[in-house]
Amino acid sequence: HAESLAGYTLSSVTYGSVDVTSAVNASTYAVTNTAFSGATLGEQAAIKLTFVNPSDETDKWHVSGTAMVVTQALRNADDITGFMDVAYVGEKTAASVTLWGETYTNVKYGSWDGYFALANDIDYGGAEYLARMDYNNWVATYGNDYLWGCGRDQNAHTSDLDGIGFCGTFDGQGYTITKLCVGGTGRVSGGFIGTLNTRGVIKNVAFTQAKHYGWGSFLVANGNGTIEDMYIQADWQNPGDSYNPSAWIYSKDCMADARVRRVVINIADYSKDDTSNMYSIGKAHLNYGILNGVYSIGGPSQSVGVLSTGTGAADVYGAYADEATFKSSVDISSWTASVWTTGAGSAVK
Repeated sequence: HAESLAGYTLSSVTYGSVDVTSAVNASTYAVTNTAFSGATLGEQAAIKLTFVNPSDETDKWHVSGTAMVVTQALRNADDITGFMDVAYVGEKTAASVTLWGETYTNVKYGSWDGYFALANDIDYGGAEYLARMDYNNWVATYGNDYLWGCGRDQNAHTSDLDGIGFCGTFDGQGYTITKLCVGGTGRVSGGFIGTLNTRGVIKNVAFTQAKHYGWGSFLVANGNGTIEDMYIQADWQNPGDSYNPSAWIYSKDCMADARVRRVVINIADYSKDDTSNMYSIGKAHLNYGILNGVYSIGGPSQSVGVLSTGTGAADVYGAYADEATFKSSVDISSWTASVWTTGAGSAVK
């Protein structure tokens, strides 16, 4: 309506039932203040913009649609690189933490929060992803005493610390990040998001033509949160070691409340010299219902490193040699998130 609206001025904006006119710049239509703060992050609502002819206030245009309030809409590679800096809440300190019988005092850890949504497909260009949660970058910034939350030495048993790790939501909205390289030769990576808090969610996103080159995790090293509706297609070129195994989801530990569902990891190529510390899915405690529809294609047959076995709900997961075998063995027709219907995940549906 740009040509039709020439000469008209923005008169009002409503989001749901709330008047948010003061939040919107009348020239650029960008949000300029926090009038949206009462909205629930991640929820969509009807939005209506009213434009008025200054010469005749009865002459109006109404533009309607739906909008979602987020902390940041991610539109390009720079946004991907920097979103964890936007999410950073700050440093917190626990007076005492007991882990495996050893007590740590005045433990410092990081906390991240917010709702981050892809606004479109993003080409990361093959660059190495070095955000706050990368171990090497972390140590360079904070030193060895500030590891809690970065994913490497942080253990999931501390995930009940107030606000540790990523507490927010990363919503791919069915879009794809291509050519993201996590880690590098000889590097230890906490992953795309190192420690996933119980409140943390990663959902409805695809990573294609990706590379997992570091020890540790591609996505998450530790945590207790929710990962759902995710498709990963990537090369895998670092075998890890016994202390820093190489995996895709939860390379170190996760706890009983963690939920991973409707995930496919399609491994195009991988290092075959020594696969003893490579897990084509990750590490998990079984029979807690953590894994529900989680599959790898093309990687080592060793899919899950079993941390313990409980007596609860059985897990649903598997490793398949190739796409043809996967498609003939697993029915994912009921998966309805957009990453599977219109996104990159439809390739294996």
